Amino acid sequence: MPGRIRLGTQGWNYDAWVGPFYPEGTRPGEFLRIYARYEPARMLALDEPAADSPETRSFYHYARGEAYAVLGDAKALAAEADKITGDDRAMKVARLVLAGRLAVLQGRFKDAAGSFEQAGAEEDQFPPETMDPPPWWYPVRRSAAAAYLQVGDFARAAETAKKSLQGWPNDALALLVLSRAEDGLGHFADARHDEAAAMGNWEGNISKVDVKGI
Repeated sequence: MPGRIRLGTQGWNYDAWVGPFYPEGTRPGEFLRIYARYEPARMLALDEPAADSPETRSFYHYARGEAYAVLGDAKALAAEADKITGDDRAMKVARLVLAGRLAVLQGRFKDAAGSFEQAGAEEDQFPPETMDPPPWWYPVRRSAAAAYLQVGDFARAAETAKKSLQGWPNDALALLVLSRAEDGLGHFADARHDEAAAMGNWEGNISKVDVKGI
């Protein structure tokens, strides 16, 4: 019988959750970001970190922005983005990703693609030695590819998804976007091949994933 898995808020920072819940290689600094996407209401119930930890506080506001993106609250998302401080590369990526999420919620998919592309370019600049685990929790270019998909630019969506997969091979969500783009281009055999690969790298029914928000 199918059931629901419920996660308590206290559990978001348990190292033992890496593997069973968080992807392998997830660093403690990335826990909040992922938690926000899967349990937005519980993320929003977390207390703000102390002011003497500005980086943690900024990631907290980024994570809240991701939670509001899942909930479809554009105004609250924009307010959280404004609270991110710092000029290091991770904070630049955080602000650009939330700018892309906001544009998606507002139906400005070309603007969203531009923000995600900029974030992807910043992501490329992280030193190679920091890639295991990666310095950012997901390949942002797959979001750019998904945005191109929404405006019917299937060629650009496919190109961007393939570029994302160069850095993050076998990423199921990028493969899903690629398959949708290939369908749009009429490349049906390629689409079925990449769709099958996406399914093989995903737990559950990936066809139910709304690519607009990935």
